[in-house]
Amino acid sequence: RRQYRSAMWFFLRWGPCYGRHVAKKNKAYLDGLAEEDVAAWAADFVARRLLPRVRPVMRDRLNGHRRAGDLLVLLTGTPSFIAAPLAAGLGTGDWIATRCAAAAGRFTAAPPQTHPFGREKLQRAAELGNRHGLSLSESVAYADSHYDLPLLSYVQRPVAVFPDRGLERAARRYDWEIIDGDHRSS
Repeated sequence: RRQYRSAMWFFLRWGPCYGRHVAKKNKAYLDGLAEEDVAAWAADFVARRLLPRVRPVMRDRLNGHRRAGDLLVLLTGTPSFIAAPLAAGLGTGDWIATRCAAAAGRFTAAPPQTHPFGREKLQRAAELGNRHGLSLSESVAYADSHYDLPLLSYVQRPVAVFPDRGLERAARRYDWEIIDGDHRSS
């Protein structure tokens, strides 16, 4: 009940600030849960449910980047407790994800400390590039959502992966590569 109440209160409290994106920012459903417990549940979920669903075409892409010596980073709006085991399972060298608010080892109902979503994802990618001496204009980015358009618009090689409708339209308009099913098109 606590998590439900906290999530509903988040909508009321933060709706005016975040507008139509309030649901994306709302991690208050974690309120009061121990970070350690959630991390264990998430690691199990990633191992049993997410990693087996990674399609061969994407595993091949990751392996190709790895062979080329590319820096691989999982940059996602998903919470870090899911991103960390997912990045480890995919073999990416680094990850940047949503850091949910927490205090004394328990999650709180406050907005996330960081949330790589929309323009903030672009900002985090640029910061990462600066740390590694890389330019986004020389990078490849894979995305599945129209919310990732700010990032995709700045990289050398944007790739739409099983895209939502908005991203698919943009990818076709700009002649970006599209991976849909286990085949590629451009």
